[in-house]
Amino acid sequence: MHCVLKLIILLYLSKVIAQEKQRPQIQFLNKLLWGIRKQKEVQLIFMLQHHGTGRCQIEDWNPQNIPIIRSDELSTFELRKRFNTFNALALLCVIKTSHYKLLNNLAPTFNHMRQARIVLWLQVRASEKVLRKICSLADRHSYIEIIVLEAIYNNTVNAYRLNAFPNPTFERVENVLNSKEIFHGSKVNFQGKTAIVRDSKKSSIKVNINYGKSGNFTIIRDEDRQIIEFALKKNLTLQLNPRDYSDYFDFELSPRMFSKRNIEETVNPFNIISLMVTVPCGKERSIQDVFKQLDIATWLLYILIVYSTFVVVECLIRIVIQRISGRAYHAGLLNPLMNLQAFAAILGMSFPVYRRWSPLLRQLFLLLSIFGFVFSNFFACKLSALLTKHSLYAPVKNFEELRLSGLTVVVDHEQRAYIVDSIDPEFFERVITTSISMSGLDRIRMLSSLNDSFAYVMIKENWSFFEEYQRYMGRKVFCQAKNLTIISNIPIMHTLPGKSIYKAPLKEFVHRIHESGIQQYWKRLSPENMRKTLNVQQSQLLGAERYRYPSITLIGCGPW
Repeated sequence: MHCVLKLIILLYLSKVIAQEKQRPQIQFLNKLLWGIRKQKEVQLIFMLQHHGTGRCQIEDWNPQNIPIIRSDELSTFELRKRFNTFNALALLCVIKTSHYKLLNNLAPTFNHMRQARIVLWLQVRASEKVLRKICSLADRHSYIEIIVLEAIYNNTVNAYRLNAFPNPTFERVENVLNSKEIFHGSKVNFQGKTAIVRDSKKSSIKVNINYGKSGNFTIIRDEDRQIIEFALKKNLTLQLNPRDYSDYFDFELSPRMFSKRNIEETVNPFNIISLMVTVPCGKERSIQDVFKQLDIATWLLYILIVYSTFVVVECLIRIVIQRISGRAYHAGLLNPLMNLQAFAAILGMSFPVYRRWSPLLRQLFLLLSIFGFVFSNFFACKLSALLTKHSLYAPVKNFEELRLSGLTVVVDHEQRAYIVDSIDPEFFERVITTSISMSGLDRIRMLSSLNDSFAYVMIKENWSFFEEYQRYMGRKVFCQAKNLTIISNIPIMHTLPGKSIYKAPLKEFVHRIHESGIQQYWKRLSPENMRKTLNVQQSQLLGAERYRYPSITLIGCGPW
């Protein structure tokens, strides 16, 4: 019985295989898939057809080594939330003319995947009217990679490829199986299509850079140059749209910090930053502070104690000697207070020795001279060291010292909102207890003017460029420390709409920008651009004597 069952299964499978070999549609799809994979890998196929309206010619197609998901218009889900893949291929089976509206059902499934490839298998005539309607839906949902296959004839499949730019149209593709590029792929040319660029926040610094033949374009950060270069490379026309004018945009200037839950709304997860607090370096002590540190009152107290002790002992010795010799001893009131020999001995100075002094009195003055020698030299060395070296106040090293120092930490509104939302709602009550929030522009102006009355929150990766800015200005005011980092590895990215057609090509372009080192070159130009934008004057004294590098380095805060 077991052998008979095996035989039946083998016969059934051989029949199915034979049927597939006899069906030209399946053979055509297999060859087409091979050509598509040569251009770019396909990791998943999503097949969509209308339920209960006839049989699709390719509904039982099962390509080898590629998983396939079959669905209809009644079920909707977002593919990216269930499958970790960007290289998906959509296959829509259009049995009736009205089924081209399956493109509407595909939109939520391919959310954030508008660059994905779509194949429409038409079992109806691809008339000009049908193609125009498909173009309309492609424009509405921002599909850019569509191939229409007209399969109404037995052995012939006509192919039409979508040209999405500047306006969606279809072109006939002869012998699509032998085409080098079935889809346009990364070599997309936007043909002068207009893209709306939303201006960034009013608190940002704006710098004009050259933008093709149209003159200047206003940007906010170095990363915004990526958008400009991308537009020039891909033949895209940028139109600046202020933030308050409309909610629609294709690009938003100035990349923002994003939490992991919102990362799918962005592009180029290449930039990773950290937030830290920078504090002023140790300040020079004034001459008053030096003498305060010297603590002269304590030294005078030591002298007074030693002098008083010496005077008392000296008087006792003289009284005892006079009594033993039988002579009366008479000491004036000012003698103990005006003993210049004792003062000279204490201060390490020379003084006369009289023959009439007893050996005991001589020994007492010897001890006092030794004390004066040690005392005067120690005092002179400490005073000389304090006056020769510009002593510095100890800088802040960690958050506990920051709280005790009483320094007010300046943070802009965006940074504060991110810290409260993504790190700790009580961060500014528990960790940084004294802080003020202001616009990004005001924070940058305070920092670029090297106002050391405050500490600042800044991007850690920009510290080296801010350090160059301090050198350019001839002042070393802010320092960096290891224990004042708020958070590390934050993705900072440009915001794009969920159905953006620019996400995939922009992501690839940004990666090339970073790999080539162009982004680092732009950053090296930042200090000079910022100085010109903020109209900050350079110090005339730029010599080596202007730089002070304290032995303890503190956390720095940059202007970006």
